Amino acid sequence: MHINDQVQVYIDTLKKYNLIDKIDTIFDIGSRDGEQAIDFARRCPDKEVILFEPIPSSGRICGNNVINSKLDNISLYFVGLGQEDGFKDFYFTPGNIGVSSYKKPNMVPFGHTQEVQNIGIIQVIRADTFIALDSRPLNKIAIWMDAQGCELDILKGFGDTLLDRVVSVFTEVSTDTYYQDGCTYEEIDNYLHGYGYFKVEEIFEWERERNVIYINKNQI
Repeated sequence: MHINDQVQVYIDTLKKYNLIDKIDTIFDIGSRDGEQAIDFARRCPDKEVILFEPIPSSGRICGNNVINSKLDNISLYFVGLGQEDGFKDFYFTPGNIGVSSYKKPNMVPFGHTQEVQNIGIIQVIRADTFIALDSRPLNKIAIWMDAQGCELDILKGFGDTLLDRVVSVFTEVSTDTYYQDGCTYEEIDNYLHGYGYFKVEEIFEWERERNVIYINKNQI
């Protein structure tokens, strides 16, 4: 399934559970080129769409695409989200920017660890820190996330906001640990279940990775 079709699947799922009108903000975490965020902004013009993309080269592409979209309900931040405020080494894989992460890739999944480049330091901020500093209300949030092994760190960075303000989570998950200290599908599932989330959709991508939609039962 094309990724933009998955955007519509997510919107349709939120409608099915009568949540689309509750949401005022969509976080696109690990936006890469910004295309999905722009798609959200066009399909949901009454929502604020916020992109987080820490890779400099991807950030430039995102910025250009956002500017060219001429949409006024979308904004871009050149930071990563995580469990702690601070700075982290970032690992870039030439030829496959989609597997870049602040978790270093393991050799087994990619088979070319020697090509991984540490491109320097990126800023990482907790989501609840960002929300506290932002002047917008950001009352009810839907998460769209593809963060290459960092998903659990990011969710933990929402703190109690995960329970109080986050309505739904769409996230890529993996049954394998592709990254050093990276999280697995089971760990994400258990963590969200502990906050009262339940799984409503699983979109199979390939053998060891898929996209999953969770709904916060406290928001229904």
